[in-house]
Amino acid sequence: MVQFVDLSRRFRELTQAELDAPELLALANDVHYLPSLSWPELLEHSRVLVLAEAGSGKTIEMQQQVVRLRAEGKHAFFLALESLDRESLAEVLGAGEEKLFDDWRAAGTAQAWFFLDAVDELKLTQGKLERALRRFAKAAAGFLNQISVVITCRPSDWRPAFDMATLKETLPYSPTEASSPPEDEAFLAALTTERGTESKERNPKLAGFSTMVLLPLGERQISKFAASLSVSDADAFIQEIRVQHAWPFASRPLDLSELAATWNSTGKLGTRTEQHEANTNAKLKDNPDRADSGVLTDVRAREGAERLA
Repeated sequence: MVQFVDLSRRFRELTQAELDAPELLALANDVHYLPSLSWPELLEHSRVLVLAEAGSGKTIEMQQQVVRLRAEGKHAFFLALESLDRESLAEVLGAGEEKLFDDWRAAGTAQAWFFLDAVDELKLTQGKLERALRRFAKAAAGFLNQISVVITCRPSDWRPAFDMATLKETLPYSPTEASSPPEDEAFLAALTTERGTESKERNPKLAGFSTMVLLPLGERQISKFAASLSVSDADAFIQEIRVQHAWPFASRPLDLSELAATWNSTGKLGTRTEQHEANTNAKLKDNPDRADSGVLTDVRAREGAERLA
């Protein structure tokens, strides 16, 4: 199991122009000076789509949020959409998790967070997003206004108009109108609103559908993650990243792990061409845990990638 390292990941809400042109996201990710959100801030939203490139660490980040929320006494669940497309929620959860789900429903009014991963893996197995989401919505029927949902996908696999319409149709959020509170409560509520801590019912933005991008790692995060990988001479490693302009790879945890392995074995990262060569070989290597395992040999996969390129 991959060890989790808390890197205090940040998110940024996408503009309509970026949603209309996903190819711009690679550039948008590098804009660190724009306002960004932490995990707790993101989880204030009722429905969130998180777009992130392969190897960015989105899955393990979501799984860790489940651990954190449960440690705080809250209800949280991680579900693979690929599995939910084929099986019932009970089968996907398993016995222990199903009991936690039933306990949440029995609580009646408690909020819960659901992390649905990943639309791109679902599509890889010819799964249907609508079918998976309807199966989930059916299991959570009557409680949709009490749940926050985070869904992940790679930018290249997300269809902004069609897929978002599916989300809005299958997982609607329509908070009920609250009755008029007593005067003292209304006064306190007004103060809360002024301080910028509105609840979902008071802030339409938090109650709607938001699209976020998981920002790449910054230099401090890279240094922290490199230290967790037992990189030899971490300062020299970071300097080599600068010299070889390896930031595009170092900014994604999976690729950073591969850079660290190369550094530990050779003491260098190589030129940009050599970095791409090593990264391509690593990405094309067959993974027995994936649904498409065994379809192509490493050689055939390389030949196919070269023809596509």
